[in-house]
Amino acid sequence: MQKGMIRANGIFTVWDDGVDTVFGMTLGASIAVLDDLELGINNYRTGSSLQQRYEGLIPVIFSPSAGFGNMPLYGRYRFVHREKLDFAGDLIFVLPTDTPFAFEVALPFRIKPNDRLSVDTGIEVRGTFGSGKRADIRIPAIVNYNFSDRAFIAGETGVQFVNLGKGFNTAPADLQGVAIPIGFRAGGTWKKVDKHLIDLFAGFAFPQLFEIGTSRSTVDFGIWDLFVGVAFYTRPLF
Repeated sequence: MQKGMIRANGIFTVWDDGVDTVFGMTLGASIAVLDDLELGINNYRTGSSLQQRYEGLIPVIFSPSAGFGNMPLYGRYRFVHREKLDFAGDLIFVLPTDTPFAFEVALPFRIKPNDRLSVDTGIEVRGTFGSGKRADIRIPAIVNYNFSDRAFIAGETGVQFVNLGKGFNTAPADLQGVAIPIGFRAGGTWKKVDKHLIDLFAGFAFPQLFEIGTSRSTVDFGIWDLFVGVAFYTRPLF
């Protein structure tokens, strides 16, 4: 985003965690303090994995039982901005409004071979504290293709070293190990007078389709999520 712009977004998600089918909504907000510095309470960050559900400024779970998710306070600084490469650093403090406090460090970068194709990758390291101490490491690989400046598709995979140090709290059979997700998303942009105003997007994913070293099946279609989202952008306000 340009300096002074504000992004407000909402994501609706249906997620089967292997035990329950969960339906919820996440509202988030971010502001570009500088061209290279972004702050917000949000899990929607360009080039980052969308695997953390129900984390935002207003994260609400509707079913199977009503609840409130976590609030991730983050800052992102872009160190490198080139024609073919962007590189940034994220610090995320997950306030314990639902689960124990967590802290995440991420180093996302985007490779842009041409105007239509880009690849998002990097590393995301998350530590969860309290009684359920554990760590998760994600190395996403997201390939984006722009049909035009108004429409795109993307495929997501990568490697996740999940639940290091403790068993999952969701499915009792889950243990630590390696997971490989497979996901797809598509979206479009509505612009007016050369200003980026609204993004619409939707996607489907198997967050742990292939598993290694866990007690679950090697190929696991039992955990999936479906999401639909919208993001609104203001013009630069300062």
